[in-house]
Amino acid sequence: MGEMRVDALVGYSQAPKLRPLPGKAERYQLMEPYWVQRANTPRFEIPAGYCFDGASIPSVIGLTWAVTYSKFHPKVMRAALVHDWLCDERPAWSTSRVAADIFQQMLYEDGASHRKAALMVRAVRWFGPQWDKPDAQ
Repeated sequence: MGEMRVDALVGYSQAPKLRPLPGKAERYQLMEPYWVQRANTPRFEIPAGYCFDGASIPSVIGLTWAVTYSKFHPKVMRAALVHDWLCDERPAWSTSRVAADIFQQMLYEDGASHRKAALMVRAVRWFGPQWDKPDAQ
C-alpha cells in the first residue's frame, strides 16, 4: 500500500492495516479496527474485516486514472476506506456531504495533489451515494 506521512495520522488510530482479498483483485480487507476522529464528528471505528473496493471514481471514456489516481494508490487508500465505510454504514450523525468532506480532507492529508483531489471529490459528490437527499434510495 505504500507509506503514509506520520503527521497525517493525527486523529487516527494509525495507518490502517489492510490486505488484498485472495481471489478478489479489486477488494481489500481491514485487518484491525481503525479509529477515526474528525473535527465536528464523533470518534468512530471501522471494524476489522470490513472490505472495500478502493477509490471507485467513475471513468469518463476510460481516462479517469490518467487525471486522478488509481483505485489503490497510497494517496487515496485511507480516504477510500473511510468514505466507503461511511457510505455503506450511513451513521446517523453523517450525511453524504460530510462523507465527501472527510474524503477530501484525508486525500489532502495523505499528499494527493489539490487538482487531482478536487476532481475525485467532485466525482464523489456528483455520482456517489446521496443517502440524505429526499429522492435517495
